[in-house]
Amino acid sequence: MPLLLGILAGMSGSNISCTRSIKQNSVQYFSEEITREKPATNEQTDFYPALFLLAILLVPAAATIMLCRWRPGFLTKLQLQGRHTRPDQANAGSLPGDTENLSRENQRQLESLVSNLPGFVYRCKADQHWTMLYVSGKCKEVTGYNPDDFIQNKKISFAEIIKQEYKAAVEEEWKKSLEDNTFFTHEYEIITAHNKVKWLLERGVGIYDDSGNLSFLEGYIEDITERKHTELELIKSGQKFRNLFHDHAAMKFIVDPENGRIVDANEAASQFYGWTIEELTKMNIAQINMLSAEVVSRQMETARNSVNFHFEFRHRKASGEIADVEVLSSRVDIGGKIFLHSIIHDITEKKRAEKSLRESEERNRLIMDNNLDAILLTKPDGSILSANKAACEMFGMTEPELCSVGRDGITDRDDPHLQKLIQRRHKHGSTKGEVNFFRKDGTKFPAEISSSIFRNSKDELLSSMIIRDISERKKAENELKNSYELNKTLLQTIPFGMDIVDEKGVILFQSEKFRQIFGRDISLHRCFVSNRNDNRLCNSCPLNEGIVVGKTETIESDCIMQGHTFMITH
Repeated sequence: MPLLLGILAGMSGSNISCTRSIKQNSVQYFSEEITREKPATNEQTDFYPALFLLAILLVPAAATIMLCRWRPGFLTKLQLQGRHTRPDQANAGSLPGDTENLSRENQRQLESLVSNLPGFVYRCKADQHWTMLYVSGKCKEVTGYNPDDFIQNKKISFAEIIKQEYKAAVEEEWKKSLEDNTFFTHEYEIITAHNKVKWLLERGVGIYDDSGNLSFLEGYIEDITERKHTELELIKSGQKFRNLFHDHAAMKFIVDPENGRIVDANEAASQFYGWTIEELTKMNIAQINMLSAEVVSRQMETARNSVNFHFEFRHRKASGEIADVEVLSSRVDIGGKIFLHSIIHDITEKKRAEKSLRESEERNRLIMDNNLDAILLTKPDGSILSANKAACEMFGMTEPELCSVGRDGITDRDDPHLQKLIQRRHKHGSTKGEVNFFRKDGTKFPAEISSSIFRNSKDELLSSMIIRDISERKKAENELKNSYELNKTLLQTIPFGMDIVDEKGVILFQSEKFRQIFGRDISLHRCFVSNRNDNRLCNSCPLNEGIVVGKTETIESDCIMQGHTFMITH
């Protein structure tokens, strides 16, 4: 401002002072005291209005100083030379002025200044129509009307194009500016000649005669539609953000990363933590986070230097309850300062479920690892997901190797029982039976298997296989079978009859000679019933005396059956 004032003083060669005088409650005007080193020429006097206009447009705060050099009528002089106003209009609406003394150079400068402005300058009456006395050429570009259309309200008054909802505010603002002797500045909407809505910014000032009476209004109007739309979009965006923030179901904080202060919180956060929004905005995030203040500070610094930051914390509620939370923070620029926008999710139940799952998995793993039978966790398609220690020892493979070869790599695919077991499991959900397997070294062995299908917590279809190596049992069964066959052969070759009975007298085995003696096979029948057709034991039968297990006795007795006398040795 001092620089601008110095320029003006240098141009005029004058000492400048400005004073205001107030006449009753009417409009104030500026008077001046000027001490000149030399008389001002017309060129100097007429050049100041251009500087005044430039100051209003580019440096509005400097307009008061520029008024000290104001000479009412410069728009009239421009009007007389302009092409948008007829001479009779100029004479009717102009202030007295000697246009003949206006130099061509100053006229060119003024016209160049006005024509290159983004908006238009005007002079109008202070009436209800804002009756225009002068309008510059850019009026056509801004309003869609020719300047002549507004002069003396020839086609339309300027007040008519102002949207109805703004008219009262424009009048009130002008009234206030004139009463306070201040510059008028106001934004409003108009309807253009093409029926389009535009936003205008108007700056103006009242012009007074030497008696302090208001003569007319002069000012500048520019199209700010694009800027206004941008501002409105920013306002909508800000409102949208506020709505998204405060009305969102998720808990949210706005945190200052420099000190940890909670700048804002939404209703969801208030309900979750138990403090009001007002109380939360007086707190520091360290008062909620269970970590130390130093650790919290480091975490916020990390978040501030990251695009997105995800972490899990334990937060304290107003009730003293500790909750597990998941925090997703991102940087937001608010008024040129970086803040953290944090979205908080309560994961307490999730953490409890995860803990229970870990404990369950640990128990299952202990059971698997300490089980003597081989246990495989598989998929119905035969993929092996995990194997216990016994399975690895049984097949001579590591767990990764078993997972790699799958079911087909350890089963005898030619075993007819295999497909039957798979089909039965698919139909009933579980099955058990015997099937042959192969070890890593190629050794085939029989195993007893039980398998079932189930769904895990992720709703994945899985299956389990419990495998028991029955090689030794099969060997013992074969040996027993072979021994039985051998004994049976030996018993069939002895020259006398022989049978084996239980403690109730039921015949379990009889030799061929025995059958020949009695004439029929009485196996699984009680000997005394079959031979004597009697329900009583023989008098000499050892069963009457009681048999001692593990003791061998030889008892000879005579037994009459079917008219024959037999000597029986027990």
